[in-house]
Amino acid sequence: MKIIYLLLSFTLIFSNLTGQITITSIDMPSDNEDYLVSNSFDLSFDPEATGEDYSWDFSDLVSFSQDTISFVGIGSMPFIFQIIFNNPFDPNFQASEAREFNNLDLIPQVPIESAYLFTKTSTTALEELGYGVSLGGLDLPIQYSDKKTVYEFPLNYGDSGNDDYAFSIDVPGLGYLGESGNQSYEVDGWGSLTTSFGTFDVLRTKIEQNFEDTIYVDSNEFGISIPRELIIYEWLGENTGIPLLQITTEFGLVTSVVYQDSLQVATGINRFENAFNDFTIYPQPALSYVTIAYENAPKSNVKVTIYDLSGKLVLKENYPSQKKIKVYTSALNPGLYMLEVEADQSNKVEKLIIR
Repeated sequence: MKIIYLLLSFTLIFSNLTGQITITSIDMPSDNEDYLVSNSFDLSFDPEATGEDYSWDFSDLVSFSQDTISFVGIGSMPFIFQIIFNNPFDPNFQASEAREFNNLDLIPQVPIESAYLFTKTSTTALEELGYGVSLGGLDLPIQYSDKKTVYEFPLNYGDSGNDDYAFSIDVPGLGYLGESGNQSYEVDGWGSLTTSFGTFDVLRTKIEQNFEDTIYVDSNEFGISIPRELIIYEWLGENTGIPLLQITTEFGLVTSVVYQDSLQVATGINRFENAFNDFTIYPQPALSYVTIAYENAPKSNVKVTIYDLSGKLVLKENYPSQKKIKVYTSALNPGLYMLEVEADQSNKVEKLIIR
């Protein structure tokens, strides 16, 4: 009888364990890989919900735009980036891939022409090493003074870790940017995830980032330190590279929902093909107003439209052409919105957080 009981116990334990996956370095992104992702408005769910053998059903997520996340080889990077991030005499900061960013606002009102995040994937960990940015034709490497460990491998349910990190850059005539903080993670669930991309066995991780951004803009003689707290929920699958689903919250508000997808979808907000005069939005989060700052003033008047998460129009204003436009938001409730700016027969959509 005892033998039968033990066999049944081992059978139940084994069947429970076989549903859990293990994430290793081979499941992470590699150079020269592209991933199509959709961005969603839909926030009708609780990102905290998790557990053992849990079923997450996000098949109803609605895409409002799509992007391609690209990873490129270190050998194709500008020479100055390779000196910093591909130096065989400094193996701790020798990157294995770089993620390309189409829009990265490191210094407010300073347009960045291109940007890369350099990472190192080894059998024991995934680490962030620093950035490479191009400003006004100048290539600037930003190496972490204290690199950030994202995950340690192998990654299993119940695992956790934390790491301090810091970086800074001083660009004469432009400004200064520094960031220091702590990132911790916990694998707090496992089970199956369903999106429009399919159904996958996953591990769910909860990442908490507590850090401070220090920014100084020479042209404005303006400096500020901004404490920030982010919680990022990720669903990781085997051989899927980037997370299958990533939900980011800040100040208790969901600010981003991004999931891997395979089909081009019709989006709720139209975008023109024309080149757009780039701008930045600050402060984020906004209180009574938000400023739209252009690199160069547009030739036409500027139309600003704000939508809530249901797609309802909550503000629509026209402004004369100028480099800085102040949009008053005191009449809007705290939360996440989408801000659409139209000028010169082009438009662009950005997230807007109101506290």
